[in-house]
Amino acid sequence: MKDKIIASLFVLILLFVYAFLIPPFQNPDEVQHFGTILSLIYPEETYPALEKDILNIMENSYWHRLIGEPYLRIEYKSLKDIRFLRNYRISKNYSNISVFHWLYSLLISPFKDKSLLFLFYASRLISVFFTFSIFLLILIVFKNYSPFIVSGVFAVPQFLIIGSSVNYEVLFTFFGAIFFLSFFSSVKRIKYYHFFLFVFILLTAPFVKKGGWIFWIIFAFGVLLFYSFKKIIRYSLVFSGFVISLLWVVYLYPERFYLPVKNLFYFLVKYSNSANSSAKVVKIGMDKFIILNFKSFFAKFGWMSFGVHNIFYILYFVFIILSLVGIFFFFKNKDEFKTGVFTILLFSLNTYAVWIWYGSHGVYAQGRYYYYLYFLFVCFIVKGLDNLSTSVFKNKNLLLSAFALYNIIINLYIIFLKIIPIFYIKISSPHAGL
Repeated sequence: MKDKIIASLFVLILLFVYAFLIPPFQNPDEVQHFGTILSLIYPEETYPALEKDILNIMENSYWHRLIGEPYLRIEYKSLKDIRFLRNYRISKNYSNISVFHWLYSLLISPFKDKSLLFLFYASRLISVFFTFSIFLLILIVFKNYSPFIVSGVFAVPQFLIIGSSVNYEVLFTFFGAIFFLSFFSSVKRIKYYHFFLFVFILLTAPFVKKGGWIFWIIFAFGVLLFYSFKKIIRYSLVFSGFVISLLWVVYLYPERFYLPVKNLFYFLVKYSNSANSSAKVVKIGMDKFIILNFKSFFAKFGWMSFGVHNIFYILYFVFIILSLVGIFFFFKNKDEFKTGVFTILLFSLNTYAVWIWYGSHGVYAQGRYYYYLYFLFVCFIVKGLDNLSTSVFKNKNLLLSAFALYNIIINLYIIFLKIIPIFYIKISSPHAGL
């Protein structure tokens, strides 16, 4: 128990460090998400004043300089004036509102008399809570492993940075962890409460908005791969009942439930359109696209501006190759092999989806779009490195300890040699604008 407490404190401290050390709005889309949260708390007549307060926070934290955006205070009277934010302004645009915004606004609204800076960091702390909850779930799953190793494996720097930001990837990742935990716990001994939990997540995922449709496809993949035909028939009947009930609810209350159902099929309806029609289209090859996704999955902080030396990414790639070898050549049972196939299928599917939605239109994507699969990623790393270490080196923890230690070193490197110098020792932005 003492080891678990120490390991948990380690992860929690890292999350707190990133939440408070990274300046306001220096994570992707924090301006837009925080503004949308505020729109649900305050009346519309206060929106211009809210934008002015946000602009003051941005100025005081040198946001424009770090982004690479030329800045003259007189030019920006509202957020819409900032070209980098693509015409965003605080408004009650319900098509952009998700469960993430509703939930965060509900949790911070009791403190609405406080400063916006207070509310911003309160929002980051809510994200810390959800990300830390994911770690606790993973700690339970791998209870037979050293908590220190599990905490180290979990602590991929970019995941902790995004996990402590004001971003709805946090909630989507939380949904993903619960979904996969329930899914795999039901493979050998499925019970009705597992299935109801599946359906609950499937039906509420659209409210999360970004990528809500993906859970339906994951469910279909998993059913085909893991479950017997009899179970498919049995539980499909229950599932059909839920779908029919949902359609009736949408029919009876279209003004309330049309948007979530629409978001469920958002990808299928909109995949052929540009993800960001107002963005400057940049020609980008598939190879460069995949490399950028890979780098930003592990360490690419700020607004995709600041990374680490390529040697660090190469070492992460080596660990992934070793995990692949461990899963597919030294697996201990068929379920483990199936899980490996399942993981590869989902990461491949997601890469294709992100390419269609972003890359094919010349828009840079980010590794955070894979984080709803983070639970699977941790399982893949733990099982793969465990299998390889046990079979080849006769030491269960050798490679796992190496990966955990490597993550810890990278976190310390980023904090002391990247974040502090870049954000607090006035090192200028290395680019002329994104």
